[in-house]
Amino acid sequence: MTASFYHWFSSNQVTNEIVVQTAKETERLLDPNYNCLTQLSINNLANIRKLNQCFQNYNQLNFEQIPILSEDQLQQTEYLLAGDAGEQLVDQTVKKLANSTKIIFHNVSLPYQYGNYRGNYDNQIDSLLITETGIYCIEVKVRKVSGRTFDFTQLEPAIYDQLTFHKEAVLQALQSKVSINANLIKTIVVIINRNGTDNFQIVNDQALESAGAKAVPLKSLDLVLSNGFGQGVISPGQITKINQAIWSSRIPDKRTYPQNICFNLNSDDLWQINLAMKYHLPIKHIITYNAKLNDYPLTGLSCSQQNFFWLIVGRLYRQKGLPLKLSRKELAYEAGYRNKDYSKLDRSINKLTQFMQTTGLFTQASYESGKITVSVKNQYHGLFNYCTDNFTYWNYQLLAKISNNCAKTLFRKLIQYAEIGSYECSFQEFRKILDVRPSYANHDVVKQKVEPATSCLASLFRNLSYEIVKSGKENRISVIKFTFDPFNPQELLSPHNWNQLG
Repeated sequence: MTASFYHWFSSNQVTNEIVVQTAKETERLLDPNYNCLTQLSINNLANIRKLNQCFQNYNQLNFEQIPILSEDQLQQTEYLLAGDAGEQLVDQTVKKLANSTKIIFHNVSLPYQYGNYRGNYDNQIDSLLITETGIYCIEVKVRKVSGRTFDFTQLEPAIYDQLTFHKEAVLQALQSKVSINANLIKTIVVIINRNGTDNFQIVNDQALESAGAKAVPLKSLDLVLSNGFGQGVISPGQITKINQAIWSSRIPDKRTYPQNICFNLNSDDLWQINLAMKYHLPIKHIITYNAKLNDYPLTGLSCSQQNFFWLIVGRLYRQKGLPLKLSRKELAYEAGYRNKDYSKLDRSINKLTQFMQTTGLFTQASYESGKITVSVKNQYHGLFNYCTDNFTYWNYQLLAKISNNCAKTLFRKLIQYAEIGSYECSFQEFRKILDVRPSYANHDVVKQKVEPATSCLASLFRNLSYEIVKSGKENRISVIKFTFDPFNPQELLSPHNWNQLG
């Protein structure tokens, strides 16, 4: 069955950019105070690690098995997040420079053999700054610096190739477009401490200095860029041409690695998994939807068809407009349908899909070759997704155990008003919700439908009772009101309630 918990991350051809983007979104979802400095720190994936552990604990309950991130995947994400945070800090520093002619490129990839991956030849530069004093290729290195010094030899020898290829890639991009002295293309290595402090010195970087490059902590970057280093001046006209040449040469950053992952979680997912963990029940048993659906009469549906319908509604949660596909076997198993007469089951499902087509909620509700396919109309996605204060939820196992059709409907309405402890409705509207035939007299509705339904639910709703209000010359029933002890609807999620109905 399609459910985003089973796909809370994906790992097929995920670019570095997507890893960082979705990891930040997920961390902010779990902690709204997540910021650039948190992202830089050694605990930059703390909330996702906790969530991963939460899923591991959930799997031990022997319900659905949710995929778990490996340590390699977690470490790769932490590494990419820290690098991105460092690049953000560099960009913030560069943007503060008082230079109206400066042009900044972030994460720019240029055609070049260095960085060859699966046939794509490119060179990725963390930040590229074009000013009147030169073109600066800035390589950002985020490291955990212990003590007062950073030994530059930790980056050798690969760093020299990186810087050389940066410079040659820029020259290649400018070739035949802008005539410029190669000495005006300068390279800087910025060392950023993951602990967030800059009170360290870089040592053993003499070879880099001899090659005309610089290595600096973040706090010194603005001074180096303001003063420039080496000789040469670039005119405003040349800056414009260089900008155009770089833009026209840029290629998408398509770097992917086996441990790269894309996170797919949202607030709806987290809300349900928290409930599932708290009450030790399968996620699929938590039926969640907009309470407006409770006012749609389930015209002509049997008890088993109602079970099928609400099972489908539960699966539509988190689909976000994607079609839902269920096999006959899945539907019957999850709904607890025990009849082995598949021809009867096929007729029942066909009738259900025909009913769903009449509601106007679905673009598709079909049953072919033993599979049911359901798609929600765009304007009604909000009834099945994007949990709001108007959403209701309950334990599917409870509904499935209710054998009285009217009790199933009343159960949903009372859950909707659980915290109030009172549900009042015009009797005409109540008849409509219950799908009562016009030929039924009001007193028959009370005796044959309301009373049995109330009796059926008495074990779930303490002190449940009803009263009717009559009005008009003919003293007809005009209003029905149900009252019971108010409670938190989450209480009925607990599995200990599954057997209360007998």
